[in-house]
Amino acid sequence: MLGLEIVVGYIAAWAVGKARRVTPRADEEVNRTIDALMDRLHDFVSGRIGDDPALTQLEREAADGIENPLTEKRVELSLANAAAQDATFAQELERLVSEIRAANQDSAPKSTVNINAHGHDQAQMPIQGQGVQDNRFGFPGGSR
Repeated sequence: MLGLEIVVGYIAAWAVGKARRVTPRADEEVNRTIDALMDRLHDFVSGRIGDDPALTQLEREAADGIENPLTEKRVELSLANAAAQDATFAQELERLVSEIRAANQDSAPKSTVNINAHGHDQAQMPIQGQGVQDNRFGFPGGSR
């Protein structure tokens, strides 16, 4: 079973996005896809636990920039209860979160790494972060 805190985070992010939609939504296709998936997740969760005051409070607090761990935990417990009572709900919730994760992965900036090893040097290192990484090893021109 997926961590329900992730769902709570997505719902909070949805509320923040909704509060900011006074300005136009992002015009990139990936952002529109993520927006649509977040809308679907919110509608799905609201359809199941929308009568829980904790969900309304989470949305209000998130829109106001307030992070309240107690409210988040209350929503998480409400979702856990709903998922425990309805396996179909739990599966659909997991599917929606997987789709959002995949869309977010597609939108992540890609890294470019340039490694120059001279002579008999070997270069090996982990790739971290985003952007461009340029690493040079050994002596320029391959001579020692």
